[in-house]
Amino acid sequence: MAEFPAPKDGIVLTHFIVSDDVERSRRFYTDVLGGELVREGEPSIVALANSWIIINVGGEADGHARAAP
Repeated sequence: MAEFPAPKDGIVLTHFIVSDDVERSRRFYTDVLGGELVREGEPSIVALANSWIIINVGGEADGHARAAP
């Protein structure tokens, strides 16, 4: 299991991704980009470089996201 990617210098970023297919998105960040799975399920968390990528389910049932007001 990945540990917190605390760098000696610089910062750590957290990216929040909303996906209608969390498993597929998680596979992209781990299998394609080489991230390390920290937490499986919803939300999934992947450690990649000096960042956490949090992937959670979202979106509208018709497949269209609503624009912010």
